[in-house]
Amino acid sequence: MARLNYTFDYLNQQLRQEKVFDISQVEFAVLEPSGELSIQLKSQNRPLTPKDIELPTGYEGVATEIVLDGQIVEKNLQRNGLSEDWLYKELNKKGIDDVKKVAFAALATNGNLYVDLFHD
Repeated sequence: MARLNYTFDYLNQQLRQEKVFDISQVEFAVLEPSGELSIQLKSQNRPLTPKDIELPTGYEGVATEIVLDGQIVEKNLQRNGLSEDWLYKELNKKGIDDVKKVAFAALATNGNLYVDLFHD
């Protein structure tokens, strides 16, 4: 670390950026050529996953962009068998009266519509 002029202060900062506030939870840390820090937590400190407790999960897939920068992505509506009327009804349910106010909207594979406004 000294040869690289890499301080413990900087190490702790990079750990915090990776949401690690206790260095004793780290099994390995690798300083990548890009300057990023890759870490592996000790097994007892890793987050629990559904696989760990043999809990089945459903397919999540990838969300489909429906609105980008206030413009409807027509082909994605059509691919999902949806119409502009459906979109406007969904936006109205969320209190949005104009698609131009929408910076980004995406349809999750479970049917939920995520909406982010330009000014919220």
